[in-house]
Amino acid sequence: QTSLRMASKPFSKRKPAWMRLKIFCLFFVNLSHATSYIENRGIFFVEKSTRNRKISGTMLLSPKIHPAVVASKLRELGRPKTSVCFRRYDSDSDIGEVVGICKDVYGGKDYLPRMIENYARSPIDFPMVLCDEKNPSKVVAVGTYQLMTPTMSWIQGIRTHPEEQGKGYGSYITQKLATHAKDMGSRVALTATIEKNLAMRAIFERQGFTVLSNIAIYPTGEHIRDVKAVLDSRTLNSGEDFLDVLGITDTLKAEAGSLLDAFRPCISVQEVQSTLESLVKEDPSQELASLGLIPAEYRVFSYSQEEVRDALARGHVWVTRAGSPAGVVVVRPSEEWEKVWVVSVATRSPEVLSAGVLTGAARVPGEFVATFEARVAGGGVLGRGLSFIVSRRTLHDAEA
Repeated sequence: QTSLRMASKPFSKRKPAWMRLKIFCLFFVNLSHATSYIENRGIFFVEKSTRNRKISGTMLLSPKIHPAVVASKLRELGRPKTSVCFRRYDSDSDIGEVVGICKDVYGGKDYLPRMIENYARSPIDFPMVLCDEKNPSKVVAVGTYQLMTPTMSWIQGIRTHPEEQGKGYGSYITQKLATHAKDMGSRVALTATIEKNLAMRAIFERQGFTVLSNIAIYPTGEHIRDVKAVLDSRTLNSGEDFLDVLGITDTLKAEAGSLLDAFRPCISVQEVQSTLESLVKEDPSQELASLGLIPAEYRVFSYSQEEVRDALARGHVWVTRAGSPAGVVVVRPSEEWEKVWVVSVATRSPEVLSAGVLTGAARVPGEFVATFEARVAGGGVLGRGLSFIVSRRTLHDAEA
């Protein structure tokens, strides 16, 4: 995401539409991506320039611009200038390339090299790569998507080779993943990135994604490391859970108040679905619930997905009792994070959120993270978590 202030000479009706205009930019950070400047009389498409501090653009469209045309032209900005091919990930030839691309991601602890073989074997996951047409063995970018439902997909794991960043590969593979998902029947694509990842957020915005919700993860990795010594030195005592080690059990009980025992065991997917529908009735802006989605670790799950059904089979799903604000709790082991459980809580009530975390933590055998919509926590103890942004794009206009 480039933070800049643009100033241009005002448009004049007497000037021809093809006239080239100079735009002078004040850069606050390095311009690493192509940037667009939109004014009420037209749209400018601006190519990046990192060596000099001036960039120029050309007026391409008339004042009456169809929104679909604007979206299409903006996505063209992310197309790489060199020839690349988009193909399915190959386990035999590409794993070494992917490991090299991800070696410095998340401090060398990126989940993608460990998970991509599982994605390659899965019938609903589609790991894809961009490679140099002149050197097909060289992978310049990688990404994957999952068919969450017959009409909804999840795009994730977008990585660009460190030596190839800033060339449009991240935008291009995102666009191609969305198009491939559309061809497989998806009508909606979802994705996520941490709130601080401005570059990835800019890519999603250019590719037509809009913010759906902010999801919080508690505790953060730093907080977990603070209590790791405790967990490494001893096992949890009888009746003790991870919340006790974090030191927030009493605080959560106080925040839950009279709703401390609001949850009961859930026995069917239909109960999960009906509870999420109740959330929408409580708050029509609850878009996660309106799509049947449950927050998880750096992603979301549909209530009908295998992960939720497995949790149901283990007796690890709870819904609120009649008369309480709506809420769903799903407890499951994380695939991305080793030896970590996830307590997912979908609700609009801060009190039910605290009660849900307590309910889930009591069933977890060790370390866990809680995931929920960030705005629900408010100023409570759970509001100190790491936030990531879930974005959504409809795929009716995805480019071939």
